[in-house]
Amino acid sequence: MCAGSTRPARSTSTRRCGGACARISRCHPHRLIEENLWRAIRYGLSGELIDLESGEVRPARAHLERLLEWVAPVAEEIGAAPHLSIPTANAAERQIARHAEGATLEEIYADQVRPRERVV
Repeated sequence: MCAGSTRPARSTSTRRCGGACARISRCHPHRLIEENLWRAIRYGLSGELIDLESGEVRPARAHLERLLEWVAPVAEEIGAAPHLSIPTANAAERQIARHAEGATLEEIYADQVRPRERVV
């Protein structure tokens, strides 16, 4: 059981992964999860995250690629696979690149708040 919970930790897709999900759904020290959240907020895709299983520090992009591989079978089954991808850069990285290219802060802001195509 996870700390503070009365229910055992378990994956909702255990039936699909044949129990292999059990090691991923284990409870991890809250401080490591918070550390990864902070790293994700601070450094984005260009940063590194702590692997909760091994304790090794790896590129954030590698963690996302591993996650996409893990969810791919179910995503394909429900038709969501075409909508899953890892962007080449996050919003902050795109804004920094635009500023380096000479765009003004007003232009960069306008790009961010312009209405986008709705995803249906």
